[in-house]
Amino acid sequence: IDQLMKKNTANGSNEDLDNLYKVAVDELKNKALKLKANSVLGINFQVLPINIEQYIKQGPKYQIMATGNLAWIEKI
Repeated sequence: IDQLMKKNTANGSNEDLDNLYKVAVDELKNKALKLKANSVLGINFQVLPINIEQYIKQGPKYQIMATGNLAWIEKI
């Protein structure tokens, strides 16, 4: 199951960006638990600019998308 989450940021600082990645991973974990999975495999992040009009008016804004595959892992 692919899960998708989007977050917007207006500030380019590393601390804010790190926090957004953490929030994205935490939300993927919560979705995994809701769907009876105990792990998220192959988490990928994609960072895209929102659009040129907003960039001109408000400065840079980006969309962060996190995807991952939910799985049930058992120890053998």
